[in-house]
Amino acid sequence: MEPEPERSQCADDWLTEEVLQPGLHVCEPSAPAADGAVALTVRFDGSKAGRRADVVLSADELADMAGTRCALEAKLALPPRPPPQQPWALFSVSGERLTSTERLLAVGVFLLIEGGQYVRPGVRVGHKQRALSETGRPLEVETVSLTPLIFSIKNFLTPEDCAHVIEKASGLMFNSPVVNMDKDLGKKATEWRTSRQAWLESDMTPTIAAMSERVARLVACPASYQESLQVLSYALRQKYDVHLDAFDPQFYQQKPDFLERIDHGHRNRLATAFWYMTSVEEGGETIFPRAGGKEQRDSLWPFDCVPAISVTPPPTGLAHPHVNNVDELQRERVGLLVPPEQGKIIIFYNLLPK
Repeated sequence: MEPEPERSQCADDWLTEEVLQPGLHVCEPSAPAADGAVALTVRFDGSKAGRRADVVLSADELADMAGTRCALEAKLALPPRPPPQQPWALFSVSGERLTSTERLLAVGVFLLIEGGQYVRPGVRVGHKQRALSETGRPLEVETVSLTPLIFSIKNFLTPEDCAHVIEKASGLMFNSPVVNMDKDLGKKATEWRTSRQAWLESDMTPTIAAMSERVARLVACPASYQESLQVLSYALRQKYDVHLDAFDPQFYQQKPDFLERIDHGHRNRLATAFWYMTSVEEGGETIFPRAGGKEQRDSLWPFDCVPAISVTPPPTGLAHPHVNNVDELQRERVGLLVPPEQGKIIIFYNLLPK
């Protein structure tokens, strides 16, 4: 990510009012005292409604990052994270991974994320943050939902970028498959999904590589963590019904090879970057029916879950919904509908920061 534009001084600027972001903790250090100690206020789960802790880190505990981590673990009672879970990590609010105490104290407000990967604080719907492209072009990152956490950036891609991807994908398209859950084994993908798609490797061309690096900067994860570029084409009346973008292992117990591939859920999709290659006059929205945690009528949602057309943050223990028809959701304008707009990208998080 780009360097901090300025030192972040106030934790309240990065907290939601009520929505909890489990595992994302906002930390506000004081200026060092005469003896080198630093007082630290920690707001748990990134929310003003969350728990608060006030601790002091001594000069000895701040002498190196190993000592600082040990002190934070003990004083904040952080839960253990045995392998294959990643250790928790520290980040600036814009995504710089903090690996030294000098840098930790230099950035001001910082994030402690239990999951070990950066998740951008959403703050509130309509909140706008600044980011930079790989060329230094300013980007405006707008929060469009907190549950699930979704960001939108207009003009992320140029018309030339979009035309390039479409050209490279043409001639490679095939009918989109699905990975069936246990309850759906033997069913055809076309019961839910009727689009066509192609896979493009991120290093296929310099243009596509640059686009992948742009996303990597935005989400503060290396481009090597990304899947290949999946190009989707939806003709008139084609769709993808309600589904999850992350893979909850409880739904794939009869597919041992697939469970091994996703390391029983530990190798998963933290976030989805959804680029829009074209604009359309009507329709084509990406639909998040439970955006904002809204309850839906029983005929649409038979289970207590958080489905979305493009993604669902899957809380542990919640059942996957029955298949829900995107046409009905679109017709009734259920939830958050994101219209396609050439060059726009939305980032939505499939997993919680914990």
